[in-house]
This record gives sequence, C-alpha cells and structure tokens, in this order.
Amino acid sequence: SRAPNGGAKKFLDLGWHRDALPVWLAQAGYNNYYTGKYVNGFTEVHARTQCPPGYRLFDGMVDTAWFNLFTNWFTEATYTKNCTATEVVKQYQTWTMRDKAMEYIDDAVAQGKPWFIQLAPVAPHDQGSTKMAL
Repeated sequence: SRAPNGGAKKFLDLGWHRDALPVWLAQAGYNNYYTGKYVNGFTEVHARTQCPPGYRLFDGMVDTAWFNLFTNWFTEATYTKNCTATEVVKQYQTWTMRDKAMEYIDDAVAQGKPWFIQLAPVAPHDQGSTKMAL
C-alpha cells in the first residue's frame, strides 16, 4: 500500500482511479460523494494534478503528516475540497466525516438523483509495521 509497489503514485500513475466505482456510478447517473483517507501518500500535489473523477463532492484527506499520523490525524486533518483548495479541520476525524456525510445527504436529496456516499476513516489502522500492536 506504499511506494514503490503501491500507494497514490502507482495507483494514480497507472490510471486505476479513472476506471473505478465512482466513475461507473457517475456514468449510470449517480451523484457520488467521498470523504476520508483516499490512498496512502495522496498529497495536495496529487489532488491538484490527478483528482479522482466521478465525484460530485470529493473531500479526501491529503497526506501532509504521514509520520505524525497517530499523533494528530485523528483530531486534525487536511481535506481537499474537490481538489481545488484545502481545509484543515481540528476535530475528531469521524465527527468531521459525519458532518460532511450529513451535508452530502442534504445535497443528494436536493439533486434528486440516485447517490452513493463513501466514508473512509483512518481508524482502525495499524502503524505500518510488521509487528502486532499489543
């Protein structure tokens, strides 16, 4: 799930994001919404240059602090707003995602089309080591 064999660089460079569920659903007439952790190593640069297609609203977390993941990502995360701007939210991550999901539902109902919402919290998550947590 990390470079060189995986992660954002490989996923995006190979174009896998262009042939994925949100694209298929959009082609079928759905409005799609996303918030949370996208793929490992997804940065602001990736968001600006290779924004995942198929979403009406995409609030993916950008990887600004991978090495500080377990000290601040759960309570402070940077989200990309449709890959054009970022916002830092200082709130427990799942609460932020709940709030965004409620906004998505309001938007989806107002649009009057079928919709799909994906929430991808960082938790539960391991620390990327081969050792089991105690």
